[in-house]
Amino acid sequence: PWQTVQRCNLPLGMVEGWKKALALADYGIASICIRGVAQWHSKGTNELWDAIAQLATSGRKIFIFFDEDEKEKTRQNVDTQRMKLAAALEQTGCSPLLPRWDMALGKGIDDVLFGLGTDAQSWLDALVKSAPSLKATRYSERLKCAAKIIKQLNTLTYPVERATEGKYMPELPPIEKGANHVL
Repeated sequence: PWQTVQRCNLPLGMVEGWKKALALADYGIASICIRGVAQWHSKGTNELWDAIAQLATSGRKIFIFFDEDEKEKTRQNVDTQRMKLAAALEQTGCSPLLPRWDMALGKGIDDVLFGLGTDAQSWLDALVKSAPSLKATRYSERLKCAAKIIKQLNTLTYPVERATEGKYMPELPPIEKGANHVL
């Protein structure tokens, strides 16, 4: 079967664990299973393992289906590895895609597919069809970071000492046509 996947340049999924790989295979997506999010390369490098590199052929779509964890620190670590893996895959000429889902549906892709039951195939088809590229994901992450900074800058960091009552400014004179007005 892997010869067919390789010869026909079929899309692949990358997942954490064999149960997730089998779940995707049930829905028509051949998958590479790694033991954890950082197991796509040898320690100290960002180079793909040879077995992965052989399948990361030019033009092949590779979907990275890493878990949607609840803990913020874990999410950050997983996102870091997701982006590094996508960058390494992109260097081979393949097209890494980074599908995400609402963690309320389930942590792993296997949990989501099982939980959706008869709706799983249509949901998965829509997910892979709308999966963002590495470039789009980087752009989205920059927007999130900028929004977070703007929110922090717009938050009061000092206590409000008094509140004003009534009119804050005196009533302004009427504006006259053709005259300069200075406030």
